[in-house]
Amino acid sequence: MPRLEGKVAVITGAGSGLGRQATQLFAAEGARVVVMYILLDRAEGTVKLVAEQGGTAVAVEADTTAVNGMVRALSLDLGKYGIRVNAVAPTHGMSPNFLMEPGAPVVGQSYEQVQGPWDPAVSPIPLKLSRPPNLLDNANAALFLVSDESAYISGITLPSTDGGTLARVAMQFPEDG
Repeated sequence: MPRLEGKVAVITGAGSGLGRQATQLFAAEGARVVVMYILLDRAEGTVKLVAEQGGTAVAVEADTTAVNGMVRALSLDLGKYGIRVNAVAPTHGMSPNFLMEPGAPVVGQSYEQVQGPWDPAVSPIPLKLSRPPNLLDNANAALFLVSDESAYISGITLPSTDGGTLARVAMQFPEDG
């Protein structure tokens, strides 16, 4: 049985990049998906992709720029109904579309992938893997947050596809060594 059978997922920024990748992954896992994006035609494009792959999705035009506050507020308001609300905040593996105008052509790869051949030795990411981080790495983190494996996780924003970057920039205290 698919991991998200019978569930509904609301995905913000789903008109391109990570949001589009997550929408396709969640639908493939059996979820019915609400595709939210600032441009309705872009959201409808994602819905079309999901339908072509046999999934179910609907498009909603919405600006969701205050995600962290929304996650916190909705998790407190909806928790009494058994509804979990979470988000991912990728450090790496993001689409260049994140930095472009909402209507720019969908790139479909991470900015690390489009930079050319991957060389982990020159990457600033502390975790050295043989491939660059990608959209699916982040979508898989989001998949975990909506699956039953995270039943008691709600109200968080997960720093996904971090690769140790936050450990590098975290404040050090004398007792940490």
